[in-house]
Amino acid sequence: MLLVVSDWGFENADVNTYGKGPYEGGQIYKFKRKDVRKKRSKDVNFLILNNWNERAPGMPYGNYVIFEYDTWPTARRTATWWHGNTEYSHDYRSADGYYDLNTVYNSNFAYHSVNNGCIEWRSQYY
Repeated sequence: MLLVVSDWGFENADVNTYGKGPYEGGQIYKFKRKDVRKKRSKDVNFLILNNWNERAPGMPYGNYVIFEYDTWPTARRTATWWHGNTEYSHDYRSADGYYDLNTVYNSNFAYHSVNNGCIEWRSQYY
């Protein structure tokens, strides 16, 4: 199961759009083991943040981490982002490292893409 935790600017708790339980995040897609083993590509539509300027006015960026959630007693990991001299972090529960950890900016989010050999995705505005 791939999950995402995202805090948009870490300054406005109302904009945190994902999260079930502590350290869990929001589910992007639940993969079957055979799909992972056979490295099957899946087209997944997942809404990160619609109407950015309306829902997160004044927030120029958003931080996110995509990971596989594992239940307790799996240890927590920490995702860390730096903006200038300020460090932001968020804990998530996973036996493995993250698949993608990044910052997206409002000014170029429509062109954001990732292909790191583990995960491939691209953003689109609707």
